[in-house]
Amino acid sequence: MIPLVRQDTWITRLNHSLDQIEANLHRPLGLAEIAASAYTSSFHFQRVFQSLTGFTVGSYIRSRRLSLAAVELIENRRQVGEVALEFGYESPESFSRAFRKQYGISPSLARSQRVHLSPFPRLVLTHPNSEGIIMKYEIIEKPAFRVIGVTRHFKTVDENHLSQIPAFWDEVIQSGELGKIS
Repeated sequence: MIPLVRQDTWITRLNHSLDQIEANLHRPLGLAEIAASAYTSSFHFQRVFQSLTGFTVGSYIRSRRLSLAAVELIENRRQVGEVALEFGYESPESFSRAFRKQYGISPSLARSQRVHLSPFPRLVLTHPNSEGIIMKYEIIEKPAFRVIGVTRHFKTVDENHLSQIPAFWDEVIQSGELGKIS
């Protein structure tokens, strides 16, 4: 669940943060600094970022850095150690491990054979209504009415709720309880 800020506002903020990340991939980036560019706390930023993108902030940054590093190695034929330092790795060995984990090949072999590696593209988040669809809506006034709910508590620890909640609604519908309420 996204905190109490409109989703389109979050998307705008996250895109601004993605711009900040892209502009600073050649230096160390902290979560607090990135979250500040979205005007939120690190905790909420990480939650919303992962919810909307499917990546943690750290894994996104690592993947983007490795993608840009791969371009430098293959297209510009630069040395592994030089690229490793440029993209924030402490040693060529740590860079090589991360590179091999992402691409399944060593950086030096990728460079020498000019292997085509799938890039990890920059994310751009779009607003839900970004296709330019004009929503037709109408505000109408209705007389007062009564709202009645049915409750049952479910634990989400073991994911049994994924089957228990639909079963609960089937039970309510089959019992006819909703039809008796007037």
